Amino acid sequence: MRKLFLVILTGLVAVGVFAWSSGTLSISGSGSVSITYNSSDSKFDTKFEISGLTIEFSDSKDVTGFYVKYSGVTAAYGEFYQYLFKSDVASLKFVAAWPYNDTTAIKFGLSGKVGDTELGITPVIYKPNDELAFDINTAYVNLKNLGLNMSVAVYDVTSATPSIDLNASLDTSAFSDLLFTGSVKVSAAGGVVPDINKVDVSLSYTYDPYTFSIKIKNTKADSGFETAMDAGVSYSTELPVIGSVDLSVGLSYSMAKGLENVKVSADWSKELISHSVSVTFYPENPAAGVPKAYAELGWTGSFSF
Repeated sequence: MRKLFLVILTGLVAVGVFAWSSGTLSISGSGSVSITYNSSDSKFDTKFEISGLTIEFSDSKDVTGFYVKYSGVTAAYGEFYQYLFKSDVASLKFVAAWPYNDTTAIKFGLSGKVGDTELGITPVIYKPNDELAFDINTAYVNLKNLGLNMSVAVYDVTSATPSIDLNASLDTSAFSDLLFTGSVKVSAAGGVVPDINKVDVSLSYTYDPYTFSIKIKNTKADSGFETAMDAGVSYSTELPVIGSVDLSVGLSYSMAKGLENVKVSADWSKELISHSVSVTFYPENPAAGVPKAYAELGWTGSFSF
């Protein structure tokens, strides 16, 4: 009851702010229902969810505003922002947020932009063992130019073992009709000499109406790096009866466990409702905990508003 009251109270406050100031108020959410049949034990699984409720307000000049996100009726995240300076060339924004967990009381930060370069810092006030403490949660720099996007982010800056994320991506749609995107991500942690724990490579190429994609993930485990690959081809078209349809065929492969699954899916949407039908085949693989081959047939229907 208290959680439901919180949702109603937040909505009333948002309406009150909207009435007092000239701006934009939006409320959105989504839900889904899915049915899955597993041939290994002849079992049906059903699932129904309503989530993603978001209340957002911004003033008419989009200089200040707030939004609150919920998962069901539980407050998940809230944020207030105020631009200290804003122009077409540069801007500086102050943000205060309250994550919904047991350790973080509030976080705040500054983010700035000069041309296509973005930089920011996010200090955090949190309460381990019921005592307030201070930490710089994130510091980052993003560089963008002609489809090239590079970023460096440092997490837990003031800790003894900060982690570092390096990202680089290229999108040729900025200067070419050929839609090619690629990205490389490296994560490391450990202090003075960072220890690489994850390397991701993603490539995608679109030749209308086909899209070819491949993702390779290298994650460090106790026995070394485990390599997983996810490759697929999707085909987009229009069918007179049901409208837009995306058909895709994907293959997942792990070097550590062997072939994991083969999945074929069809997705389509019309107005507010989307559908997804899939068949996933899991081959026999005792080493991965699959004593005999089985298949899953699933259907998911989702709605949004």
